[in-house]
Amino acid sequence: MLPLELSTNICSLRPRVERLVLSCIMEIDHQGEIVDYELHEGVIRSAERMTYTDVKAVIEGDTAARQRYAELASASTA
Repeated sequence: MLPLELSTNICSLRPRVERLVLSCIMEIDHQGEIVDYELHEGVIRSAERMTYTDVKAVIEGDTAARQRYAELASASTA
């Protein structure tokens, strides 16, 4: 576990905050072996802080969840 100061700020994906990332793009064969990989620097900017339960509710059409995340829910149906 990361210390609270890190996990709630600098190392956390916070909505609408840009974070620097290092991505690893891997090609994995049917036996699970890494065939090839590339490392890339980038920037990630999350749209919202959601739980898997929230996402599932939006996908399944839960009215309250779709209202709470209306901006994202409308984008997912486009």
